[in-house]
Amino acid sequence: MTIPVRNPRTGEFDYAIEAVPAGDIATIAARLRAAQPAWLALGPQGRAAALLDWASSIEARAADIAERLSVDTGRIAIARIEVLSVVGILRRWAERGPAIIAGLDRQDEPSATPGVTLSNRHVPYPLMGVIAPWNFPVGMVMVPMAGILAAGNRAMIKPSEFTERTSEL
Repeated sequence: MTIPVRNPRTGEFDYAIEAVPAGDIATIAARLRAAQPAWLALGPQGRAAALLDWASSIEARAADIAERLSVDTGRIAIARIEVLSVVGILRRWAERGPAIIAGLDRQDEPSATPGVTLSNRHVPYPLMGVIAPWNFPVGMVMVPMAGILAAGNRAMIKPSEFTERTSEL
């Protein structure tokens, strides 16, 4: 199914996307779930390095991404800020994520009941979903996405049909 996309600056339908068939979504989800153990095995530092690489890749393409984003949303100056915020979000999670993740697992902490101890164990989900909004499709999707990935989960994004030009980020 083809979905026409309207340019908010001109009002014209100047772009079209092909909706991904449901069967293909299930296949993609299965592939992502199968890849999650390898992603988790990288450890917090390895995942942080991958987030830094992604941030550098986005930063290198920031002008192009911001241009596509501005066409999708009709905003020029805010699009540039949004793209740079994504770089900052990824770098912040790369820097702080390993310490946050290290603090999730706790062993044998005393409880309020004598003789009873508590333990926590961080177990990532194989796959999490994130829905991208139309108004800040890059920045708002990255807020949960960076933490999801840093924690060892895999993620699948459902982009807005109104801001499709930036979904390949």
